[in-house]
Amino acid sequence: MTGADRPDMRSELPGLITCQQIQEELGVTRAAAESVMRQLKKIRFPGSRRVYVRHDDVRRQIEQSTSRGKTTDNRRAGARDNRNDEGGKR
Repeated sequence: MTGADRPDMRSELPGLITCQQIQEELGVTRAAAESVMRQLKKIRFPGSRRVYVRHDDVRRQIEQSTSRGKTTDNRRAGARDNRNDEGGKR
């Protein structure tokens, strides 16, 4: 089977993206790109050190994380609330 005879697998496979590509595409810091990746299922091929995530998963995560007038990081909001309850003392 020649290359012309084979079906285009790109249309069947999910688009994969690396941390560096997330950083470049979104124009964010490396830390922000890594934060996005930590929240998603990772793909690593045997024998490879490179880690990928699905491009659609990144897009979905961005949509879900977009602030709509609410605090997006509940852990930080909770931490601030706890300090206020204790009078700001540790």
